[in-house]
Amino acid sequence: MQIDTMLTDYKPPEVLVKYAATSFICFDKEGSIVRHVDCGRIDIK
Repeated sequence: MQIDTMLTDYKPPEVLVKYAATSFICFDKEGSIVRHVDCGRIDIK
């Protein structure tokens, strides 16, 4: 595994792209991640 380029070259599995219902929006004033969770798209199977 290429540790030096993992963050730039990583491609998530298709199942995560298709069924994951979270998305990164931005960072807040304190540096915490702000995420949007679309509960209607979650496939729990």
